[in-house]
Amino acid sequence: MKRLLLAALLSLGVSAPALGSGHKGADCAGAPAPVEYVTRKVTRYEPVTKTRKVKVTVCETKYKTEEYEYFVDVPETKEEKRKEKYWVWETVQVPVTWKVQVPEYKKEKRKEKYWVWETVSVPYTEKVAIPQKEVRKEKRDFWVCTPRQVVEEVPVCRTVRVPVTVTDRCGNCYTRYVCQRVTETCKVTRTVMERKKETRDVDVEVITYKYEERKGTRPECRLVEKTRDVEVTVVTWKTEERKGTRPECRLVEKTRDCTVKVVTWKKEKKKGTRQVPYVERKEVERDEKYVEWVAKVVEEKVPVTPCVYHEWCGKKRGGLFRCR
Repeated sequence: MKRLLLAALLSLGVSAPALGSGHKGADCAGAPAPVEYVTRKVTRYEPVTKTRKVKVTVCETKYKTEEYEYFVDVPETKEEKRKEKYWVWETVQVPVTWKVQVPEYKKEKRKEKYWVWETVSVPYTEKVAIPQKEVRKEKRDFWVCTPRQVVEEVPVCRTVRVPVTVTDRCGNCYTRYVCQRVTETCKVTRTVMERKKETRDVDVEVITYKYEERKGTRPECRLVEKTRDVEVTVVTWKTEERKGTRPECRLVEKTRDCTVKVVTWKKEKKKGTRQVPYVERKEVERDEKYVEWVAKVVEEKVPVTPCVYHEWCGKKRGGLFRCR
């Protein structure tokens, strides 16, 4: 892009000193120079898409058939005569000795303690609250309702028949009555209860309690311990040794002849075929698209700033495109 911009500026007649002079003239203050448009030939570059033939290396996967050898395990079955051991459950009588606890009963006389519920009178003291009634005078507030007549205006709705003149299609006029609701204001008297507070003397009964101590007796149940003679049967245990036999199951080992099939494995060599992949490279021509920049001369109007001479600073001021 930088090369294209430089070529466009050179085609318009702009040189490097001209570009630099514009920056130097910026030091002088004054009004901007007027701009003029001049028709000139300008070189433009346009992108053009083209197609060309390109050789490309392509890898293609193919398969070929080849022979190979492999080993297979083949079973061989043979019959052999062997001796087999086995176990049988047999019942055997075994002598046993064990000890037995034999009870012996004896009668003995003993003293037994027992408890009996007995009712006993127990003295007690308690305090009793005795009520005493007393009349007192107290002031109480009462609310009294007094009736008062109040006159108010209340809106009342009623239905009134109103005559209406109606003309039919033939032009005949006749009068008919229509019901309408009319709201009127009427005076109504109602009774209003007004509450007033009054204070009165009232006799009030006041109950007070006076505590007195009193004594007495009350029945109470208690457990009393007693003793009596009892005849008790006492059991003692005596150890005795006894002998006998019991059946017992045992495993007994035995031997018998049997025929067993024995399998042996033998390796055999075999041949077969299989598909083996391989990669084949080849060159192929393909169409490739690319972009080429083409130069084109066009007539355009270009802004040109004329040179202005400042008498007070003694310098010339020029713009981007100055006069030649």
